[in-house]
Amino acid sequence: METTTTSYTHSKTTNFFYKINFIVYIFGLPNFWIEDLKLSKRFVKFYDKFSMFNNTLIFLLIIFELCSYFTQSDDQLTEQQQSNRLIYAISHPMLFMFRVMMTSIKERVRLVMYSLNVGLKRVHNDLEVEKQMIACTFMYLSALLLSCLMSMLMYAAQGFGEVFRRGKTFTTIVTAYPSVEDDSDMANVVRAICFIIWWIFLTRIYAVYMLVISLTTCLSYQYKNLQSYFVSLNDIFERSDLSQTEKEEQYEAGFIVGIKLHADTLRCTQLTQSVCRGVFSGQIIFNILLLVVLMAQMANSERTLVNLCSAGFTACAVLISTGFYMWNAGDVTVEASHLGTAVYFSGWYHCQGPSSVRIRKLVVFTMSQAQRPVVLKGLGYIDLSYQSYIRIVKSSYSVFSSQTRLSTQPVSKRHFLAMEDFSGSYKQTKTTEFLINLNKFVFIFGLPNYWVENLDFPDTFTKILTVLGVCGNWSGIIMILSEYGAICTQKNLSERQKSDLMLFIISHTIITGFQIRISHQQVQIRNVMYKLGIKLKAVHNDGEAEQSMITRSKFFSLALMFNCVMSVIMYTIEGVLRVIRTGDTFNTVITAWPDVHDRSVLSNIGRTIIYLTWWIYLTRIFSVYSLVICLTIAISHQFKNLKSYFYSLSKIFDNDTLTQTEKEQEYERAFKVGINMHSETLKCTEEIQTICREVFSGQIIFNLTLLIVLMYQMMNSPRSFANVLTLGLTALTILFSTGFFMWNAGDITVEAEGVPVAMFSSGWENCYHESSVRVRKLIVISMAQAQEPVALTGLGIIALSYQSYVSIVKSSYSVFSVLY
Repeated sequence: METTTTSYTHSKTTNFFYKINFIVYIFGLPNFWIEDLKLSKRFVKFYDKFSMFNNTLIFLLIIFELCSYFTQSDDQLTEQQQSNRLIYAISHPMLFMFRVMMTSIKERVRLVMYSLNVGLKRVHNDLEVEKQMIACTFMYLSALLLSCLMSMLMYAAQGFGEVFRRGKTFTTIVTAYPSVEDDSDMANVVRAICFIIWWIFLTRIYAVYMLVISLTTCLSYQYKNLQSYFVSLNDIFERSDLSQTEKEEQYEAGFIVGIKLHADTLRCTQLTQSVCRGVFSGQIIFNILLLVVLMAQMANSERTLVNLCSAGFTACAVLISTGFYMWNAGDVTVEASHLGTAVYFSGWYHCQGPSSVRIRKLVVFTMSQAQRPVVLKGLGYIDLSYQSYIRIVKSSYSVFSSQTRLSTQPVSKRHFLAMEDFSGSYKQTKTTEFLINLNKFVFIFGLPNYWVENLDFPDTFTKILTVLGVCGNWSGIIMILSEYGAICTQKNLSERQKSDLMLFIISHTIITGFQIRISHQQVQIRNVMYKLGIKLKAVHNDGEAEQSMITRSKFFSLALMFNCVMSVIMYTIEGVLRVIRTGDTFNTVITAWPDVHDRSVLSNIGRTIIYLTWWIYLTRIFSVYSLVICLTIAISHQFKNLKSYFYSLSKIFDNDTLTQTEKEQEYERAFKVGINMHSETLKCTEEIQTICREVFSGQIIFNLTLLIVLMYQMMNSPRSFANVLTLGLTALTILFSTGFFMWNAGDITVEAEGVPVAMFSSGWENCYHESSVRVRKLIVISMAQAQEPVALTGLGIIALSYQSYVSIVKSSYSVFSVLY
């Protein structure tokens, strides 16, 4: 690992981390950057003393809080004040120690920062990965800052509420002096000073979190950067200005550089673990203790809005801070696990002769090391990951519930290129014809054109449709905002109308998020469609797999459309029946205006417009869901196509017109083509995961939430045939939409599992002598990679499959039964 130096190449990463270190320094920590900040020496000298003075005040405040246990009797304090005092007595010393720990290892933190921002970026710095890292870090830090500020403001609001409503003193932090009942001027001045010091203390807490979160995020994206480097080595063999020997030499040199980068990244990971060990361990303990106390506070304190918001925002701040530590640390493990795949993608199979032997040995050793789990730990043995985060949160509830019982009893980066290698012409197949029709469908229904060329619509029609699409999208957004407004304006809703309003607000908001996310990935989706429809079919296109893919895509899309339409029709029939039977107004979607009991002509016109807008909005649902379902089906059938290709290689040895040597050469060449196809198919799978990640995650939340609301509706609404049928069809639509996502994504896992068997059955046993040795090495490396599970995930941890679908549906009922 290199030592730090003030001479380095500036980049967006170094500029971003300079700004982070500037904020961290202003917030009271030392300067961890590899050079002095752009501040005058006089200011730095003054500010260092000022920070030291503030740190002393914070230390005295914590001592002052702890001493309150000796001076403030429990009889004087409310339940809320007692639990607040306990929260601060636990959290403040621990959070202050985080600052002390990070300050004491200033040089090691500086070394980690230099390695991540300068040393490891010298050879290769993927600009897209860099942009993603900065955006991700900024999002995490902004969310954490908002949570901390909201928590502090709610505690302040709680204190002011006690002053104005009950005439009590303004008490946020309970200290040794003054007494909570002392209303003298001196006492109020001390409380104001303590409140100001408390806000200064918040800046120290945020600075530590800011530092650790940015380091772990940068580390996870360094593994992405390393993946990008290995994938980019494949480009060497596409250069026409080099001979085969020169390509192999350049590839080998580049691969060895990649190995060194990998070794340096692993050393940097170990150094990050040593730097952040104390903070990681302390945060786990902090999370469990604070959540237990907060749950006890919520269970025992007065149920006012301010009290609940204070406890709720504090719990959110604790969960988010721990989550950002553990999610980012978990991302390090996830991205490091993808490195072996990136090495496999690097183009080693293009090497021939003696170079091939050397390279294969390098690849085997490198992949072996890359497949070892890279894990950051807390408390010495707890892996920091998404799964362990959930276990830690659950353990807090378990501790709280057991205490309650005791007291109640004696209670890759993947590059998205703009149409790589597309010459503008392609071979027409049933797949391309189907994808063109799919794109026509989604374009008419409001999404962009994702196909590799313009659709064969007249220019005038395209322009009109584009304008209508924009108008339809904006009308849908206005409808949703009006639904939110109905919460404030509609005061006389029935129970059924209230639950319908909640159902539509949740579902319409999530689905609009899907549409926006998919619409903004036109280039990425176009690239995937090009690969699935043209590039990967150019070498081998199994007619049976192709027909199966088209049939299955049409069936699932039409089944989903039928369910959606039937659900909306039943809501319409139910609304008409209410008009006929009870004389109510015709209401399906409830908005801010008109009032549900307003029978004026203008109101009826407004309801008609809203109803038509709802049908237009339904078309957006069709287009998003059809697109995602067809993409997942296409990738699962591409694995089928790949299996068919490998099985077909055994036929080479049945060709009597070739000699044994020619058969072996042809087989070896064709097998390498198959490896390349496998690499491209895996890349395509990762690209679909990136494109559809938010849709998969949102659909899981959508499924859980809406099923709970529908079960609540079924329990509380009148048991008429129309009601039951409407709710039943809506539930089926939700179940089918989630099922179609998860079943088809699960098929990808199932089909990918069959690739190693296809490789094994490809006829390699027919090769002899030196050819047999070479081919066996190819087979071993390829099968090792093919045996790695391929799975699309939602919410970062839930593998999409038949089994997880059943678990999610069951969990909806479990949550409802607990709440009800």
